[in-house]
Amino acid sequence: SASALEAAPAALVAHMQGTLATAPRGGHGLLYSRLWYEWAARDATAFPGNVHSDAEPVQFAAETYDAVFAFAHAIKAVADGGGNVQNATAVREALRAVAFTGTAGALSFA
Repeated sequence: SASALEAAPAALVAHMQGTLATAPRGGHGLLYSRLWYEWAARDATAFPGNVHSDAEPVQFAAETYDAVFAFAHAIKAVADGGGNVQNATAVREALRAVAFTGTAGALSFA
């Protein structure tokens, strides 16, 4: 809320500028099913996780998978444009143009 932000120390607010946050939705659909199928087919020693047990999937798995792909799309866009992929500002700006359907559904930062 606005009052919580106003009560936060100025240094904390300054450090959080540009931070992106999401609420976990979990995964669904064909891509999500494929993710779990492919992961379950891997060696549990090399690819650990609750997919190899009777436990429920972790709610953040789909979002984490999608986040890695979102950054990969942004980094590729910077590289394809001849930019420096180590330039955080360039990657952040490219991330704003990323839009795709991932394991947790539609994803965009526009």
